[in-house]
Amino acid sequence: MKAPSVFIDTGAFYALIDRDDPYHVAAYKQWAELLQQKYLLYITNYIVGETYTLLRYRLGWDVACKFLDVIEECSKLGRIRIKTVPSKTEQYARDLLRSLANEDLSYIDAISIATIRMEKIPLAFSFDGHFQLAQAEVIP
Repeated sequence: MKAPSVFIDTGAFYALIDRDDPYHVAAYKQWAELLQQKYLLYITNYIVGETYTLLRYRLGWDVACKFLDVIEECSKLGRIRIKTVPSKTEQYARDLLRSLANEDLSYIDAISIATIRMEKIPLAFSFDGHFQLAQAEVIP
């Protein structure tokens, strides 16, 4: 039986990497479980860019580049699937931004939610409350 897919949000990556993040312990435990259970980890090119930028400005160039190296290696090994967001997903995200104006979504959160909905990804690893809008189970 194929393991389910889980979408990984920038905040989850950041909490996993920054030991001073308040969610670090929870992120580490969740990450270990995902790897042990062999979940297919799913991200978009937007998440790669947002995570790199956040790491670069908060933790430095070395940490940000190490993130890119690990993501590329995991992608080559088939552990992480990096989805390049197509225009129809971006259009859906823009529609979400308009229809959910009171939710204060970022563009990348809207892209992520649109991706989760359109790809029918059952789980989202995130500490962001906006991911409740994704129609997926949010973990941890």
